[in-house]
Amino acid sequence: MGAAGRNERCECGSGRKAKRCCGVQRGPSEGDLARAFLASQVGPSARVLRSFPDDELDDLLAEMIDLPCLDTSLHLPLPRLLTPDVDRLLVAIEEGDPGVAAVALFELAAPKLQSLVSSAVVHAAGVALGDVATPSGLLVTG
Repeated sequence: MGAAGRNERCECGSGRKAKRCCGVQRGPSEGDLARAFLASQVGPSARVLRSFPDDELDDLLAEMIDLPCLDTSLHLPLPRLLTPDVDRLLVAIEEGDPGVAAVALFELAAPKLQSLVSSAVVHAAGVALGDVATPSGLLVTG
């Protein structure tokens, strides 16, 4: 069965038409419309800017770089650079919680590295407890 037509009643039972209910958005988004407008302005703008001398274009570029400082609507959201695992590791390090930091670091390790990391942690624990010799052969006692 297909989706409700825009003039039919919404399936949620509100009694409103589907086109005005449940946040259904049809057609291009505001971002799509803005990109289409900018794309349509490239050719005419290039023809106008071609006649400008290089020093004026440099000045224009310098002014354009400052535009987001003058108008916050020109700010662009940046992609999330840190994954939740990295965030967890950084918070644990800042709070001085070595246990949580170790777990977060372990979660970050690639599957092939997890066995290496886990063996290193077990070896370090053995050295700290005095049950395992260090690589140089010293036996550390607690």
